Amino acid sequence: MKKIEIISRAVILKKEGFLLCKEKNNDYYFFPGGHVEFNEFSKKALKREFQEELSLKVNELKLIGVVENIYFSKGTKRQEVNFVYFTNSKEVELKSREEHIDFFLIKEKDFQKEDVRPKKLKNEIIKWRKNKKFFHIMVKD
Repeated sequence: MKKIEIISRAVILKKEGFLLCKEKNNDYYFFPGGHVEFNEFSKKALKREFQEELSLKVNELKLIGVVENIYFSKGTKRQEVNFVYFTNSKEVELKSREEHIDFFLIKEKDFQKEDVRPKKLKNEIIKWRKNKKFFHIMVKD
């Protein structure tokens, strides 16, 4: 079955660095967020995901970019559209409410060295930190 997944992700910056997450059975990081459900807007989905995963209430979200990603995972071709938001949430506890995922603060100086996926999104976030320009990237691995 072919399908396109719609995902909302957030870039959260703290003094300590970026908030990233990792599934317990994977060795790479990704920006927190989750799937947009049918009849739900991306911003509302992101707020819901933060409440479900971290008990975090997020008020202000600014759309900073869109990433269209076609890739292989576990032998299957997948496609996703990511809406990427920025928020400056002050109260972030790293205690996950979901068993399959952990959250981490990665120092900005270490961020460039880490395996953060999609890789093109990681590179765009590095650029965005400097120029604050909206981005739209298309990735086909």
